Amino acid sequence: MNGRVTGTVVSSLLVLACAAACTNSPPPGSTPRPVSADENTGTPMNLEGPQPVGAATPREAVDLFLAAARAQDVQAMSAVWGSTNGPAREFSPHDVSEKRLLIMMCFLKHDKGSVGAPGAAAGGRLIFPVTLTQGDLTRSTTITTIPGPASRYYVETFDMKAVEPLCQSRTPAPPPPAR
Repeated sequence: MNGRVTGTVVSSLLVLACAAACTNSPPPGSTPRPVSADENTGTPMNLEGPQPVGAATPREAVDLFLAAARAQDVQAMSAVWGSTNGPAREFSPHDVSEKRLLIMMCFLKHDKGSVGAPGAAAGGRLIFPVTLTQGDLTRSTTITTIPGPASRYYVETFDMKAVEPLCQSRTPAPPPPAR
């Protein structure tokens, strides 16, 4: 049994050593080699550092949220959906947040939209009237923004019932060919 355990440990260590040798990481304490503009690294580099979450203004939060919903970009939506604590993705389980965002994305489906002047509400919230059009169907709702940490703004909620038909609408099927 001792030989079997030793063999398993040695095999495991070999696998780990091979995996470590196959990585592209520079050795500890060394400076990574700069990547030239001609090299295809496969992953775009973010030279600006981490992208901020939230939006600089309440209106920008609404615009970014709607644009992300229209583009069906869950990650972009998650960056501006939140509360006074910041983006919901940072304090809510990932699977729960993603499901909620996918549902919201359906309700906010639109070809074009317009955002009106906001009204003030409690706690620094602003309520924006929004009109969304999907095909021939137009519905109006309200989107509420809230200030969060670091002077950033988030979409807190919107009236889903008002735009429910947008989620239920289907693009009409083309007429059958004439015989």
